[in-house]
Amino acid sequence: HSNHPGGCGTDSSYTIERTQYQVLNSAVGYSEQGTASWYGAEYQGTETAGCEVFDMYAYSAAHRTLPLPSFVRVTNQQTGKNIIVRINDRGPFDTGDLIQLSFAAANALGIKSRTGAPVKVEAVSPDQFKQAQSSLPQPIVVPKVSGQAKATAEVDKSKLYYVIAGTWPDQTAALDMFVRLTSVGLGKTEMATA
Repeated sequence: HSNHPGGCGTDSSYTIERTQYQVLNSAVGYSEQGTASWYGAEYQGTETAGCEVFDMYAYSAAHRTLPLPSFVRVTNQQTGKNIIVRINDRGPFDTGDLIQLSFAAANALGIKSRTGAPVKVEAVSPDQFKQAQSSLPQPIVVPKVSGQAKATAEVDKSKLYYVIAGTWPDQTAALDMFVRLTSVGLGKTEMATA
C-alpha cells in the first residue's frame, strides 16, 4: 500500500524506492499465479493510488502493474473459492506478494494469514462478465385490474423477484456497482444487459 505516485494511478510507469514499475497497457488476458497478502484497519479511510478512499469492507485490492481501475477474479488455490475484486491501489511493495487484498476480500476468500496465501489472479472484462451471468427471468408484468378486483394478491413464492439497483450506459460503471453491492453482502447480485 502506498501513496499515489501521481496521476491517480494512470501513469504508464512509476518509481518506488528506486525501483521502476511498468504499468500494463491493458488488463485484457492477464492471468498470473502468486501469493496474496491483505490490509485493513491501519489504512481505513486513507487515499489509494487510484485517488479513492480505501474501504477495508469493499472488495478491492492493490496490484503493482495492472491499470487502475481493473477488475480481476481472485481464486484461493487452497479452496477453489473465488471472487471479483476491483484493483484501485498500487502495491504491495514491502513483500513479494502478487496482490494485496482488502480485509473484506481476504475474508470472503477464507484467507486468514496476512501474507503468502496462494492465489490465481485473472482479468475480468465486462464482456466476460456478461457471459458468466445466467439468463435472468423475464420482468413481471402486472395486469391492470378493473372494477372491484382485489387489491391484494397471494405472493407466489416459487417465482423469483428482482430489484433493479440501477442502470448504466457504461459496462465498467455497472461492473463497479456489481462489485460494490457484492462487497456489502448482496451475494445474489447479478448484472444483465437490456
